Amino acid sequence: MTDYGLVTKNDDGGIQIDSKFQNFIFSTNGTANIALGLNSITIPSHTLPPLFAIRPPSNYFVSIAGYGRSGNVYNSVKILAGCLPDLHSFSTSIDYLVGRVESSQPSESYGLVVYNSEGKMCFHSAYRYLKILSVHNFTLSQPVLEAGNQNFPYVDINHSNISNPYYILTPNWVGKGTIKMLKGPQPPRLFALYKVAVGLKKLSSEKVRVQSYVFDSYISASWPPLWPYWISSYTLLTCNI
Repeated sequence: MTDYGLVTKNDDGGIQIDSKFQNFIFSTNGTANIALGLNSITIPSHTLPPLFAIRPPSNYFVSIAGYGRSGNVYNSVKILAGCLPDLHSFSTSIDYLVGRVESSQPSESYGLVVYNSEGKMCFHSAYRYLKILSVHNFTLSQPVLEAGNQNFPYVDINHSNISNPYYILTPNWVGKGTIKMLKGPQPPRLFALYKVAVGLKKLSSEKVRVQSYVFDSYISASWPPLWPYWISSYTLLTCNI
């Protein structure tokens, strides 16, 4: 609850505007070409981290790996892209949406303005804000990477009457695990490993798949523990402006 002031709620009782939390304004949107592995998308520089939402492709999986900084400003978003289960080079594209917390007022000299107790602007009617359309909480089972027994569980999310939204998936999980032993068991041992992430693939205008996927492979002399670090609980937001 807010400490004081204006509170507006949607039909489901969720708070949309209040005098406590700063809303994310629309900063920019665009389309980016990406390839297998780690990609970087340049965004407008800002001292505060952005809110980044994506429309995934229908042929490959994508996820957010993190943000890039130069000095004290955030100026890029790191995107992973991959496939299942055989790795191959590819090129695809995603649409994206960037939101920012903004404390300065726009040039318009009129409109509704809401401040918090620290004097920071929470809402200004002249800005365009990101709208959360639906929230989906779910669990995802861990994948099995071992050759001959591979399994990549998935969850399909339906968002009826919400067409082609942008998505925000949290948390952003990335890990690695063994496919098979290439040499051994006597030293020197060698193992083939996958680098894996949890990401999104579009199924239709009102349906998206959340699944673990492969974005890289390599050979190592160690057998890294993957599944003790597996995260099974996720939240998917659909949003727009």
